Amino acid sequence: MSFGGGHRVATLRRWTLHTVFNFSTLHNFLPWLENKAASTISSSLSIANSSSYGNSLFASNSIQTGDCILHVPYSVQITPDNLPPQIRSLITEDVGNVAKLAIVLLIHKNLGQDSEWYPYISCLPPQAEMHNTASFLL
Repeated sequence: MSFGGGHRVATLRRWTLHTVFNFSTLHNFLPWLENKAASTISSSLSIANSSSYGNSLFASNSIQTGDCILHVPYSVQITPDNLPPQIRSLITEDVGNVAKLAIVLLIHKNLGQDSEWYPYISCLPPQAEMHNTASFLL
């Protein structure tokens, strides 16, 4: 997933990351992502709290058309492919990707700080702010 290269600047002004429970979690998210993705995140991006949108990713400087401001390789995205083999073998072919992703999230939420995805999982909105039936799993 890359943001930049042909996308209009106006569409990059705000990308909501949902509620984060404390400043430390919020402050550490971008460096963690940068380390995990092994790529540099544009200094034009910052995370801040908006009274209207909660914790969000903002453009803190002008972004020019064609600038790559964030690159997250597929290999470091949390996806249904992250299901552990011992669980994948128990799931039938008719189980969709949304359900598989929900299982991955549940596994990592249960691991807490022992999860490699903890900095991301801790940025997800609390259950009370989620507005779909899958949220009841978390």
